[in-house]
Amino acid sequence: MKAPKMTAPGAVPFGESCVIVDVRTGVEHTAAALKQPHFHIPLQELDVPGFLKQNGIDGARPVYVLCRSGKRAGMAADAFIAAGHDNVHVIEGGIVACEAAGIALKKGEVISLERQVRIAAGLLVVTGVALGALVSPMFYTISGFVGAGLVFAGVTDWCGLAFLMARAPWNKRPDQSAPAAACSSRSACATSAVTETKPDVVMPEGTTFYSPANGKPAAVEIHALTKTGAPVGGCS
Repeated sequence: MKAPKMTAPGAVPFGESCVIVDVRTGVEHTAAALKQPHFHIPLQELDVPGFLKQNGIDGARPVYVLCRSGKRAGMAADAFIAAGHDNVHVIEGGIVACEAAGIALKKGEVISLERQVRIAAGLLVVTGVALGALVSPMFYTISGFVGAGLVFAGVTDWCGLAFLMARAPWNKRPDQSAPAAACSSRSACATSAVTETKPDVVMPEGTTFYSPANGKPAAVEIHALTKTGAPVGGCS
């Protein structure tokens, strides 16, 4: 299988026509994301054939994949290649390198996932030491386990604690259960898209609708519509 191309952040042709896929978790994306138009699809939710088909992306159009530092983007790029799309690039160094290169980012107010992992790991180590000293030496194994996990994460660039923290209730976006806004899971919209929350059609109170099939009064439910005309929440 071909290896994905590595592209430095400064060489990425950012713009409306550039296909950039951010495969980080929702909390990472909320903490810091590209201001440029892009797709946000967490790696575990990435369906490459469906994504390419849905957005009409042919083999001649380059796709740039982004994560925090590069490893997950490499895995996503391999999935694109396996699906037959060889024109895929990994943004070298990920969002960290983009920020260092001066690429415009949009930052949220949540604590980054990396900082959350540091806090959680530190608390577990302190708790293990305290319980080991005050209750039983057996509790020292908690601190040892956390230390071994951090070593493993450093060697493999995969952190189980980060995987768990990303699924914590406070790290779930309000729109995660029904992603309709831009840059949510499987979104096909750019970051600048906005979802309308008001109905596009307002009828006077007491208006009666008649079924064209039998001419009898019929109940009709009007849904809020997005700017693209897609119903929010589906039809009843």
